Amino acid sequence: MARLYYTDPIIAAYMDKYHGVKFSSTDDMGIHSWDIELRMPGEKYYIAKESESIFDPKEEDQGVCNTEVGCSYYRYTEGIWLGHLLSELPEIIMRDDKHFFMCKVEK
Repeated sequence: MARLYYTDPIIAAYMDKYHGVKFSSTDDMGIHSWDIELRMPGEKYYIAKESESIFDPKEEDQGVCNTEVGCSYYRYTEGIWLGHLLSELPEIIMRDDKHFFMCKVEK
């Protein structure tokens, strides 16, 4: 089963504070924002199961697709990415006028 995670403690703390992303530790006791600051850069901050839905697109999200010819920007409205024709879905970069950082996926 794939697990979502961050390796940057600053991004993990930001996503906790501004988007409500919660984290779990390997012992499933949970990680709090003060724990993030005490860990080493490069460690994996696993996203708790109850926070995984935060990474689904929501109304008015802004996203970007990087292609061979450059970047294209899109807005998620009425259940679709407006103007998006590529097979790869855009990566969310803004939500509620705040930066949004997509996580990595461990397979």
